[in-house]
Parts: sequence; C-alpha cells; structure tokens
Amino acid sequence: MVLAITVIYSLDEVPQQWAPAFFAICLTYLANGRIGIKELLSKLALKKVDLRWNILAFIIPFVICVICFLIICFIKHHRLICPTLHHSLGMYSLYLLLIILCSIGEEIGWRGFMLPILLRKHSYLISSILIGIFWGVWHLRFQAGIFVFLIYILLTTELSIIISWLYLKTKGNIVAAIIIHSSFNLCALLLFEEIVINISQNIKLIEMLYLSLVGLFMPFCIYIVIKMRKYK
Repeated sequence: MVLAITVIYSLDEVPQQWAPAFFAICLTYLANGRIGIKELLSKLALKKVDLRWNILAFIIPFVICVICFLIICFIKHHRLICPTLHHSLGMYSLYLLLIILCSIGEEIGWRGFMLPILLRKHSYLISSILIGIFWGVWHLRFQAGIFVFLIYILLTTELSIIISWLYLKTKGNIVAAIIIHSSFNLCALLLFEEIVINISQNIKLIEMLYLSLVGLFMPFCIYIVIKMRKYK
C-alpha cells in the first residue's frame, strides 16, 4: 500500500488489504446488525454533489508525485528522464483494478468505520493523526530501517489528514477517500516502481522519496488543519 504497494501485485494480496473492511463489517454487524451494515456500505455511493471533491482527490496525488519525481530526477540524474514502464498495458490494467479493490477494502475500515467513531470523542486533527499512525504501523514497513519507517508513519499521517478532510467535505462519503488512495498508489506504481521494488538496495533513494513526499504534502496539510480548526 501507499508507496510500497507498487511492488508486483498478486491476487493473494487483495484479501490482506481487505482486512480493515472485514473487521469493520463484522464489528458493525455485531453492534447495529444489518441496518449498520447498510449504513456503512451507503458511504460508497457515488454522488454528483461530490464531483469536485472526487476530482480534487484524483489530482492531489498526481501533482505531488510528479513534483517528487522531478526532484529525484534532478538529484539523482541531474536531468529530466522519463519513467520506465516495466509491464504491458494489460498488466497495468490489472494493477489498477487491484489498486482500486485494495483501496476500497482499506477505506471502508479506516475512514468508513474508524474515523466516525474517533470523531465522536476527538477533534478532526487528533482523529486523523491516530488513524495515520495506526495505518502506517499496520503496514509494518521495516525493510529500510527504523528511520525510513518513522518517515513512512509521518507520510501516512499526512495522507490521513487530507483524506479525513475529504471525508468531512463529502459529509461522510468515502468515494473521494478511495480515489485519492488509489490515485496515490497508481502514481507511485508508474513513477517509483524501480525505487520501491528493491527497498533494501535503494535505502537512500527511499529516504529521499519519503522525505520529498512528506515535505511536499506538509504545506497542504498545514493549510487544511488551519481551515478545519472548527472541528474540535
């Protein structure tokens, strides 16, 4: 998921990414029965009124990842290079399908179930941070060492702040959350696959990649947090 999800997918990985949805559905059923399940899944409805937020959700990761790619190009190669595509159009179509399926599975759990529960007792910012930390730890990205793992946690926390903001702007709908989640992973697959596919051999580049992403997302997160101060 996030950046490390850009490694070659297999169908066996889809159930793993659906673990948050599985537990969300089970706990919702135990607490509220079928009515609760219906309410949870209703958050997947595509609504015209949310169109601008869905478009923004697609654009944000694309812009950030392209800028990050340019930064790495000029630091590593001192010139602009085109990203290398390693797979056929058919395989990328399959990856896109799996990215979307995995994003749906995670967002049902993180933003569909966990976020509204946290918002009952905590502010928007605290709720977003808690989910971001939990989300990052859940992926257990220790392959490149503790420093990279901590940067990764910071990255998932920033993404959580943005996705929670989209959740509130769309009044509890998670389609925008799924779109931004999928868009980020797709951009990472297309632009950074060579870096993340062999993490242990590219630790310095991984550090550069994560630090660049954290730095690029930071101003946007600060802007959102200031705007969302009313959600205490």
